[in-house]
Amino acid sequence: MENFEQERAAELAHYHNICQILSELLEEAKKNSAKNIEALKETNKEMWENASHSADDFDGAIGLSQFYQPLASNAFAIEAGTKKIKLYERLLQSAYFARIDFCAENKEWWEEVYIGRGTLFHDKDEKILIYDWRSPIASLFYRFEKGEAHYDSPGGLVFGDITLKRQYEIKKGAFQYFFDADVQIADEFLRKLLSGNASTKMKTIVETIQRDQDIAIRNMTHDLLMVQGVAGGGKTSIALHRVAYLKYQGLANRLQASDIIILSPNTLFEQYISNVLPELGEDEVKSVVFDDLVRNSLTDKKTFCSRYEQTEQLISCEDANEKELKKQAGL
Repeated sequence: MENFEQERAAELAHYHNICQILSELLEEAKKNSAKNIEALKETNKEMWENASHSADDFDGAIGLSQFYQPLASNAFAIEAGTKKIKLYERLLQSAYFARIDFCAENKEWWEEVYIGRGTLFHDKDEKILIYDWRSPIASLFYRFEKGEAHYDSPGGLVFGDITLKRQYEIKKGAFQYFFDADVQIADEFLRKLLSGNASTKMKTIVETIQRDQDIAIRNMTHDLLMVQGVAGGGKTSIALHRVAYLKYQGLANRLQASDIIILSPNTLFEQYISNVLPELGEDEVKSVVFDDLVRNSLTDKKTFCSRYEQTEQLISCEDANEKELKKQAGL
């Protein structure tokens, strides 16, 4: 890489600017959240002090109704503020992991597109500083090398050229290193990440999603999508990242967390994958163990006995038989 030190200095300056903006936005979000909580308390207090609470008092019921809208607005503002705080805190730990410079067709300038685990929009500059990895333009990072490329935007296909493709390692708020990605380096980077992924919890793979995986995650053509592959091939990771992507698309399609359910074969597996969606900013999706789903669906729950309960009963019976045999043998 030519002029590496200059590039590094520019990247560090950009990162510190992003961190400064994030810190300011986080502080502002916390102040607004505190104000909204106080406003909710005041509205609630005023409602109970000034309105009648008799179920038989029609006029009192009318009086109570005037407080419903302010209470709902305050509750919505508190929820939205909490999500903002979580986003800013998450981005301060790892603001972004990739950058592409893309020049759209018929344009003379290129856009520096930084990609992270959430969108950072700066109201002051009226500019997106960090694009969510699920955004349409971010698919360029996963599907193309430098050169001609295109992505599917809400207004149709956008064609252009990628002039730079760069990856970053930012952990716990510390900018560690970056490199311009080519196939060889990307493969080494992938191997490093995978080798360090040994954990009791599954981790996100947003930094290392491959082209075919990205196509499966973003598929909006088929209502029913089945992903097949060998054990350890990443099927579960793709499914969870697809859930996060569908939630992102749900901003337009009104897809709620209550419309999605993750069905796990057992509790151990459920615990293993439990960190992935929260790390992607989606922590409201319901997860259910298969045995619990079956048990709750049965009219007579007493007739259901899971294979784990059967195993425990079998072990208990074997232990009891062994003790009886020892007793009879005088041991």
